[in-house]
Amino acid sequence: MTDLPALAERIHGILVRAKIGFTPSQDGLEFFVPIRDGTAAVMVRPGSFGDEPLVLFQSPVLQGVRFEEAGARALAAINLRNCSLLVGRLSYYEEDGVIALEYAILASNLQTQEFIRALQIVAAYADTLDDDLLLELGVGARARDVWGPAGDTGVA
Repeated sequence: MTDLPALAERIHGILVRAKIGFTPSQDGLEFFVPIRDGTAAVMVRPGSFGDEPLVLFQSPVLQGVRFEEAGARALAAINLRNCSLLVGRLSYYEEDGVIALEYAILASNLQTQEFIRALQIVAAYADTLDDDLLLELGVGARARDVWGPAGDTGVA
C-alpha cells in the first residue's frame, strides 16, 4: 500500500528545492503549479497503481466545455490529438466539462530530474494545447481564465 502523505511530502520537497511556485491543497496531497507567463496550470498529486506508487500530473486544459455546446467536437479533437500523443493522454470529463492532459510516472525510486522533466513536458504541452483547443472549439476557459495570472512563480 502506498503511503500517500509520505509521497506528497517528497513531491513538496522537490518543488521547494527546484524553486517551483505552487499552492498546496488543504489536505497537502495535491499541488497546484501555474505555468509562468502562460495560460495553463498543472495539478500534481501522489497516487498508486496497485502497490506501485505514482506521481500523477493533470492539467485542466479547458474548463466549462459543456457537452451540449461542443462535446462531440471536443471528443473528435481529443481523439485526433491522442492518436499522435507519445506522452500522456487527453481526457474529456463530461460531468465537469473539463478537457484534461494527464500523465503519470512511477515513484518507487522517484528522481528529481525525472519529476521536473515530466512536469515541464505536461506544462509546455498544456500551455499550447489550451489555446489550440479554445480556438478550434470556440468554448471553454483556460486555467488562467479561471484562477487568474500565475506571475513569476510557476514552472516554465
